[in-house]
This record gives sequence, structure tokens and C-alpha cells, in this order.
Amino acid sequence: MSYLDYGALFDKAIVDIIKNVLTITEKSGLMGGNYFYISFYTTFPNVVLPASLLDKYPVDMTIVLQNQFEDLRVYDSYFEVVLYFHGKPHKLRVPFNSIHTFADPSVEFILQLHNDDNTKANKHNTADNEKNTKEDTDRFLYLDEFNQKIQ
Repeated sequence: MSYLDYGALFDKAIVDIIKNVLTITEKSGLMGGNYFYISFYTTFPNVVLPASLLDKYPVDMTIVLQNQFEDLRVYDSYFEVVLYFHGKPHKLRVPFNSIHTFADPSVEFILQLHNDDNTKANKHNTADNEKNTKEDTDRFLYLDEFNQKIQ
């Protein structure tokens, strides 16, 4: 018997939200005090970032879209953005499926994906499997908690 893959459906819905938020930002810029933390797996296929950043962040990386970014471009399966590191511009490409956390701290909003493919693809880069198991269980979103956050 096969079952609906709620995890995959949930992740697709989250990716759609992230895409929509970034598309609005691409067209209109940041609104009000909004800003975004986007955490993604750096070794995920089609991630493009400078070798120096990959050396510094061999598993995952968090970028901030707030003050020093430009040329945000949103495509169907990824986004590109120019960020400044030590005063120098670097173009990054981040596939949506490589993202594991998206947050807008200005409104205390956070989304966490639990894509099993992402976790499996990056497990070889983590030293502590017990820590991963704990983190996986922390990724459940209870509707009561969600409803409290949006009210």
C-alpha cells in the first residue's frame, strides 16, 4: 500500500512560499523592516559559490538578505544573488531544494524544510549522527504553535 508523502508536499509548499517571498523582494525590494536568513547545504548539486566560501562552509551556510545584496534573480528551481564578503561582490546560486531553513527575524517567522534527500546527501559531511536525529525531530511543526505565531 502506498501513502501520500506529506513530507514532500510540505516541503513543496514551503519552497513555494520562499519563492514567492523572494520574487516579491526581487520586484519591489525589501518591505518595511523585513530581512531574510537563508540556510542551505553548500554541497547540494548546482549550488554555486566561491571556493573560499565553500572551504569556510563545507556543509551548510546561512546568508542574510538585508543590506549588502544586489541583483536578486528568482528562477523556477533556484535564485541568484550578489552578496558582499569583505567588501567584494560574489554571485551565489542557491537551488531551492538546497535550502533547509528560511527566516524573517523582523516578524519572528521561520520555515524549516525536512527534505530527506537533502539530509541524506549531506550526512557524510556531519560528524554527529545523534545530533542529526535530534535536529530531525525538532523540525516538526505543530499546528497549534503555527497558529499562535500567525495570530
